[in-house]
Formats: sequence, structure tokens, C-alpha cells
Amino acid sequence: MKHNLRNRGLAVVFVGLAVVGMTAATASASPAQASPKPRIAFVSGTWTDPGATVTSATPQGSKYLVGLAGSTTTTGDLIGQSEYTFQVVFDPATNTSVGTGHERFDATIVGVGSGHLEIDEHIKVNGDGSEMVVGVIVGGDGAFRHAGGVLVFTGTTVDPSQPTSGTGQYWMVISL
Repeated sequence: MKHNLRNRGLAVVFVGLAVVGMTAATASASPAQASPKPRIAFVSGTWTDPGATVTSATPQGSKYLVGLAGSTTTTGDLIGQSEYTFQVVFDPATNTSVGTGHERFDATIVGVGSGHLEIDEHIKVNGDGSEMVVGVIVGGDGAFRHAGGVLVFTGTTVDPSQPTSGTGQYWMVISL
């Protein structure tokens, strides 16, 4: 419960900062550079991951640098399937992993449209299996051609010592 409340609190703070940043950027544009007002969407839902595949593992002292590849399925406001790759540092003494990655979603946002979202992400998996992924939208096509924004995935993994299945919730603020 403690991790869940902390993760939700972090998600709310993160999304709030993103909205303030997007609003400030829009407000500071000069009239000569005026462009159509961006549409801001707040989306949320659930995710499932059948488990990643280990693509590499290199000892780093008592820890390991691990390459992972896998996919996530989302339901709710963002409906889709992703493919991701991560490089994490895994500590077998604590069963924790921290790293960065990239995820590409083939997705639809209800009422907006479909396309691909490109997201750069940071992941942390705790020894108790709780996890958080924080990402920044770096590109897209189709309905997401001019997209920007942030997202937070929180949830749990079955066994943090292995790249096993996980489930959780997501929140996203996206400017279209």
C-alpha cells in the first residue's frame, strides 16, 4: 500500500509538472509564431506484460548489465500493443533493477485516432516487485504525428529476480 500511494503521488506530481510546462511553453509563443492550440488529453488505463526476454547479460562487479526486449498491451483510454527494449542494472543482492529504454506503441486513443507513439523511458523495479516506468513522448505518426507529453506506468512484476509478467496502471498527459 505504501508503494502504491507513493507511486500515485509521484504520478500526480509528474503529470502536474508536465501540464504546467506545456502551458508555459504555449503561453510564451510569440504571435508571429502562432500555431494551432494543442489539444491536451489525459488518458489512463491498465497494462499487462507477458514478460521480457533477456537479450544480454554482462557482469558489472556484483551486479549485471541486462538487455531486455518485450511487449506491453494497454487497455482503457490508450488501446494498443508496444515493443520495448531496456538496458538495466540488476542487483541480485536486492532484486532491484534500474535503467533506461525505448518503447514504440501501435495505439489508438479513443476520440483522437490511431498511430505510433515513440517513448523514451526510465524504469525502476524494486525488490518487492513493485515497479515504475516514467517516459517522455519523443515522436509519433498518424494521429500522434505532433505528439508530446509524459507518462507513468506503475504496477508489479511476479518475480523481480526474473523478467516475468507484470500488470498495473498507467497515466499519460499528451499534447496532440
